[in-house]
Amino acid sequence: MVKLEEFGVEQWMDKYETTPDVLNIAETCAASVSIDELVALCENKNAPGPLDTSVTLTYGAIRGSDKLRQRLAGLYSVRAASPMSQESILITPGAIAANFLVLYKLIGPGDHVICMYPTYQQLYSVPESLGAEVSLWKLRQEKNYVPDVAELESLVKPNTKLIIINNPNNPTGAVVRKSVLQAIVSFARERDIPILSDEVYRPLFHGISPVDDEYPPSLVSMGYDKAIVTGSMSKAYSLAGIRTGWIACRNAEIIEALASARDYTTISVSQLDDQVASYALSADVIHGLLSRNIQLAKTNVALLEKFVNDHSSVCSWVKPLAGTTAFIQFKKNGEPVDDVAFCLDVLEKTKAMILPGSKGFGHERGFEYKGYVRIGYVCHTAVLKEALERMSKYIAEELVGGAFPTHETPELAVSQLGQRQRYGDDDTPNDLSTGGPAYGPSETMFPSLDRTVFWARCVWDCFLLPNSSRAVSSCFVTLEMSIETKMSTASVCWTLADDFSQWLTAGEVGTGKEKAAGTVGSVTPTPPQVTAEKAPVPALIKQVTCPSLVEEVSPSVPAAQTPNSSLFSIRPSPKGGMGAFALSDIPESTVIMKEPALLLATDGRGHLAEELGKLNAEERMEYSKLACYELLDQDRDIAIFKTNRFRTGSSCGIFLVASRFNHSCAPSIRYSYDYSNRQLVFSMRRDVKEGEELTIMYTPNPEDLAIDYGFLCDCGVCDQPLEMPVYYDRWADKVPHETDDW
Repeated sequence: MVKLEEFGVEQWMDKYETTPDVLNIAETCAASVSIDELVALCENKNAPGPLDTSVTLTYGAIRGSDKLRQRLAGLYSVRAASPMSQESILITPGAIAANFLVLYKLIGPGDHVICMYPTYQQLYSVPESLGAEVSLWKLRQEKNYVPDVAELESLVKPNTKLIIINNPNNPTGAVVRKSVLQAIVSFARERDIPILSDEVYRPLFHGISPVDDEYPPSLVSMGYDKAIVTGSMSKAYSLAGIRTGWIACRNAEIIEALASARDYTTISVSQLDDQVASYALSADVIHGLLSRNIQLAKTNVALLEKFVNDHSSVCSWVKPLAGTTAFIQFKKNGEPVDDVAFCLDVLEKTKAMILPGSKGFGHERGFEYKGYVRIGYVCHTAVLKEALERMSKYIAEELVGGAFPTHETPELAVSQLGQRQRYGDDDTPNDLSTGGPAYGPSETMFPSLDRTVFWARCVWDCFLLPNSSRAVSSCFVTLEMSIETKMSTASVCWTLADDFSQWLTAGEVGTGKEKAAGTVGSVTPTPPQVTAEKAPVPALIKQVTCPSLVEEVSPSVPAAQTPNSSLFSIRPSPKGGMGAFALSDIPESTVIMKEPALLLATDGRGHLAEELGKLNAEERMEYSKLACYELLDQDRDIAIFKTNRFRTGSSCGIFLVASRFNHSCAPSIRYSYDYSNRQLVFSMRRDVKEGEELTIMYTPNPEDLAIDYGFLCDCGVCDQPLEMPVYYDRWADKVPHETDDW
């Protein structure tokens, strides 16, 4: 009889997830959707639904339908040297069946397996049940759970038949980056060892951008024909109920061997499940579904991060970059808690269900992660909020032993200084790193003058007109003052912004009139006070949109105004196509989104094609769904790029969410490009009401819209004389056709 170790994680879930009124934050699927919700995510409202009820319910295609396998093959073909055939795909009842089939066929008595650890218990317990020896390739918190490839040398044996990895990792949420994957592939190829990569949480990468050089491709796209990948519709695609998974491998011999073994376990997958999976992976649906889940993950991981930070005296973690799970250690009196007793007590007293690490990841094999629990945080946000609030009270009473912590002192993230600030008893900002004034003279505040010179130059480039001699003089006075006092970059910008704001109000920049003598010297290097309720915006920024200055000049965003894309949703717009709509009232100056580029391109057709080639299949399909003014170029990809690009310094970028903002000559949103973090930052120009469409300005000249974007403006504002800003940086916005050098 085959001896199987107790499957701890599944038994725990089965036993406790039906607890009455449970707040299940042990679940690892992105919040599941219904068929109705799936249909609502479809961008093409005329597309057929997910189920063809006229189909006769036979066994269906044994290896999976052509449609489903073709769509999966397409996902694995992007970023690969050659396209994948549907013959390289085998459909299974979930990833758990896919993993079992690979292990059942490739591993036997006397074999040796190397398995990343901690990970899903099936990946090491099943090989042991088949008579194989398993060496655990342990991930360590001090290394951010990144596997050390050098350790493979000490683990490998002459009879090693398989290396198993899990990327993104369950339970840590860590990512095996591209360079590490390349090293693993090189190691395995030299020894002709197959690699099994469980990629069930792919592509929920919410902490690493596709433009990052280390963004991990699927292992099956890395040129090693003995790379075997498993996946499913359960985790990243929110469809655990349809029980659909798959195996992908470019080695025909391996696929045929797995298909032959599959005959003993599964004849076929349900035709209904196959149809729903095919629908979810269609170009009309996949973008909305993945966007929903990635945004949900970003929103919720921020809540979990605040929870960990608030209770840092008793818990610690490595913030996850992908997937749906986090691995958190809890302590009491400086010692790790008994994780099983802790989780049971939390469940009893708070109804919050979490998973003890030792129960889920094998306490019988010398489990080293004492006091760790796994939290699945990509559930519905309301569930996570309630669970964390209850756990906070529990921690205060049971682990800390003191009163429930309050946070009456607001903390402000000052991005331009790279430091944290809070208000003290005297309500003045303090520099926490030095104990001195936040904006006073300090070497640590501003170690180099290079950024001051840069921002002063930006002010000159963006705002100074030829007859503004006094303004030029003031720029140098302020810069000289910064050299003498070592003012922070933000202080210099506040000073310059204050001066220029006054001149703009008085009309002095446009007329060349000089300010009264002595006013330049009266400007202080301290910015306006920032309150937790609202961040003041200098008059200059209200009048002029300048991508070089807005992020640096703008005061820090209070906690109540933390950027949160859940403030708006993307849906069909009365203007045509898609648009962004406020989900609640949003006050002026609220930062609503910070978005990295899907791609950046700099030198025309060849470079655009190269950058498009780096996208994975999901990203490529997302790009293809963007608005396209076809008269801009015969090549559709280039026409899409010209229709949607934003200037990002010397290059142009495509920003998937930002491209959904429609035009208005009286826009509700201002935005800028944050060069240091390579992202667009969007904030509100004015208050908007729930349900109102959020808009940006493509160009200040309505007549350009027909030429550059193929539509006439109907905003209802531009039939009146435009109130133009003193300076408008067209390169900051959608790039006009007449300045096109592509």
